Amino acid sequence: MKKRIDNLEMDVIRATQAGMSYGQWKALHPNTQKENEPLIAALEEKLESCKAEQSRFASDFVKLQELGEEQARLEAALEEKTERWVYLNDLKEQIDAQ
Repeated sequence: MKKRIDNLEMDVIRATQAGMSYGQWKALHPNTQKENEPLIAALEEKLESCKAEQSRFASDFVKLQELGEEQARLEAALEEKTERWVYLNDLKEQIDAQ
């Protein structure tokens, strides 16, 4: 499967091709990696809250199903943001190594 390259990744690729260091690129795009950190923390907090709600509504099967769906959605979003953070971190290390 071909990996989709988004605008941010294209910016990084163009910057490295132009010989720009990570520090120079980061000065132009200061929020790339840090923007994911608070999102990840918020998703983790919501996920824990959802799990606590599930134990509280253990006998309400309708509510429990809704919370299960919410938990699945939160876990998918958390995985996506975590993968993005890891990718950006790896990209930073590659640029720094050049």
